[in-house]
Amino acid sequence: MDKKQAKKILAQIEKKKALLGIQNRDIAVFIGVCEKTFREKIRDPEKFSLREIYQIMHLLRFSEEDKKEAFL
Repeated sequence: MDKKQAKKILAQIEKKKALLGIQNRDIAVFIGVCEKTFREKIRDPEKFSLREIYQIMHLLRFSEEDKKEAFL
C-alpha cells in the first residue's frame, strides 16, 4: 500500500467512524489490539494486516461504494 492509497483508506475510516460514532478504542478491541497499537498503525497504515483492514471495514459497515472509494 503506497502513501496515497493509505490516505484514501484512512479518510474513509475517519468518515465512517464519525458517521457511526465509533471510537479508536472500539476498533482496537474489535481487531484484537490495544488502543496504543491501533493509533500507531493509524500513523503508519502499512503496519495494518490485510485481515485487520477487512475487520475494520466490516465493523464500519463499508458499502461497495465505500470500498471503491478507498481502494480505487
